[in-house]
Amino acid sequence: MKLLIYKANKKGLLISEFINGRDCNAYIDLIRDDCKNSEEYVTIPIQGCSYINKYRLKNDYDIIFITDDFYFKNPGYELLKIERENCFVIVVSSGLMNEFYAAGVFGRQRTISAVYDEVKKAIYFGSLDENGILYADRAAKLFGKSGIKALSLTRTEISRKKWEMILIDSVLMLFAVSGRKTVTMNYKIKLEIKSLISEIVAVVETSRIVDFSFRNYVEQFEKNILDLNWLSQYESRLREENLKSKVSLLNGYIAELGRRYAVKTPINNSLYLIASMS
Repeated sequence: MKLLIYKANKKGLLISEFINGRDCNAYIDLIRDDCKNSEEYVTIPIQGCSYINKYRLKNDYDIIFITDDFYFKNPGYELLKIERENCFVIVVSSGLMNEFYAAGVFGRQRTISAVYDEVKKAIYFGSLDENGILYADRAAKLFGKSGIKALSLTRTEISRKKWEMILIDSVLMLFAVSGRKTVTMNYKIKLEIKSLISEIVAVVETSRIVDFSFRNYVEQFEKNILDLNWLSQYESRLREENLKSKVSLLNGYIAELGRRYAVKTPINNSLYLIASMS
């Protein structure tokens, strides 16, 4: 099995080590942040993995992992396009933008979204197309070999799971931008959370970027997210190194869609502005 991992950031290296430790037949190429291929700038941390330049990609990869949240904002992503029919891409990043861009390169069937829930200790995989379940199954089997709970979901199920994590992270940003490392809850905070969620619902419904009743889904989910004990399970996310980039990717994305579809998103816009200034 031949894999390409872009980028070889912390998340990418963990995936490399995870797969390499469980499949002795795996062949893994890494593209690191600056896409250079010089021993002066990098130490290869995993035996059997090779750093390559993005302009020297092979055409025989089975799976490509996208682990960078901002890669598809930059030119050159079309270089990752592999014509091999069975090759597919697993997008392991926050937000939704990368999935949509990757689908433009690989097609919706071969674009697999990966969502990890650290509370349930499970990783979920789903194609952007109902006919791509075969690729989602292959991704789940790859990770399931280690004993980790890995599940293949339908297109709608993975979208719901993705939005569950987006809502959780977006709400946590209310605490993160103030420098808090713990989740608190009172009447005023609950009102702010409800207002934040209302903005997201209005944007999603207006832009029609999901194929299920988003308002009904959120109403079922809102009870959990307003429960201190439930939300505190995800408190560790407040200490993640890439919080500022998540604000740009999640709350900034909602604010951007709001401007595009003439939906007011003052809370999401403020969170993005505060994070970008700090």
